[in-house]
Amino acid sequence: MIRSSFERKETISYPGASLREMVLNAFCHANHYVRSNIKIEFFPSECRVTSPGGIYHATLEDLLDGIQTYRNPRLVNVFDKLGLIENYGTGIPRTLEAYVPFDEKPLFKPSDNSFIVRLPNLNSPQRKQSERSPYPVAVYSVDSIELYMVSEGAILPL
Repeated sequence: MIRSSFERKETISYPGASLREMVLNAFCHANHYVRSNIKIEFFPSECRVTSPGGIYHATLEDLLDGIQTYRNPRLVNVFDKLGLIENYGTGIPRTLEAYVPFDEKPLFKPSDNSFIVRLPNLNSPQRKQSERSPYPVAVYSVDSIELYMVSEGAILPL
């Protein structure tokens, strides 16, 4: 007798809040004065989040230790008030913690002009680095957002 289940079994591609954290970090820490967009690319083996502007007044080691730094304090304040972030510098440490039970780990690549995060897709077949497809399955490009505050009858950019 063969027994099978027709119940749906979901497997998570990106553990915990890792994808959410990295997308929100891209907005909070982006240099919105650079004429570039936040880019979110989905490859079969990973999600790549690219944010314009490098790390602001810190090093990657500082961020891995949970040091809080941001170049857009008003944007961070708005996201905090909306309950989207905790505003404690925990995005990268929480993302790393989400991947602890798994073999593949996130990769952080800072430069002077950008910050790239690669989150491994836990549902992709194990591949060697050289076998990864150079072509994304989906790409989302988000124009730099403009937030405004109304103050004493005037509209001011944040």
